[in-house]
Amino acid sequence: MTDVTLKKESNNNEIQMQTVQMFYDREELFKYLEGEKQKGKKGIKALYAEFLPDALDSDDDDQPSIIFEEYEI
Repeated sequence: MTDVTLKKESNNNEIQMQTVQMFYDREELFKYLEGEKQKGKKGIKALYAEFLPDALDSDDDDQPSIIFEEYEI
């Protein structure tokens, strides 16, 4: 688990920064979200990052090497 900061820009050029947890293990991510849900928290975001080893070794710049999935409760 790692803290990361998400930057989002709205239509009226307002920039919002939010620090979220990023997980490399989907099971840990779901345990974290379930724990936060049990505490009654809402609006909790988390990221899942999956590295694609074949893409890391590839010379093809168009092939993604990391996939991010955003979850929110």
